Amino acid sequence: MKTLTRFIMIRAGLILGILTLIAGFQNCGNTLKAPGSDSGGHQAPSVDEKVIGHAGATERLLYIQNQVTPPSNGLELELKSGALQVGAKSCVLDATRLEQIRSLLATSAICEPALPPGAVACMAIGIPDIQLISGASTIELRPVVCHNGVYLCGGADQTFRSLLNEIRAQPPAGCAP
Repeated sequence: MKTLTRFIMIRAGLILGILTLIAGFQNCGNTLKAPGSDSGGHQAPSVDEKVIGHAGATERLLYIQNQVTPPSNGLELELKSGALQVGAKSCVLDATRLEQIRSLLATSAICEPALPPGAVACMAIGIPDIQLISGASTIELRPVVCHNGVYLCGGADQTFRSLLNEIRAQPPAGCAP
């Protein structure tokens, strides 16, 4: 009889815990509105984004897509010289892609989602995967999860990540595996 009672109590505790977890995350979700464009051709922050900084002073960036394993697929780029490291290989990034990254960062603001009225932020946080480094200052970009994240404003983040993924997938000749 004790075993049956203990089994029922454990099950009731699990069910109560799951229901509490589900109820706590009811207001989570990505409600960012489609951003508009500014006059410079880059995306301006939408009304659901709060500007917290600017990326124009970035000197170096690190991009590690998978934080769980060692950064063998990491990418490090010096913006002044174009020096690039992809995994263990070093080379210089081609001028076209280097200028794309420089101009994108020069005109990009850094945002976090503004919490809509009545919404509640969750305890979930995206893992930072990009570091923008300027002197002693580092800003970590991370994807938006439950109204919590840091990213380049107004759609520039998606363009930036696409460029970095393209560089990793198609590195310059000296960095090719």
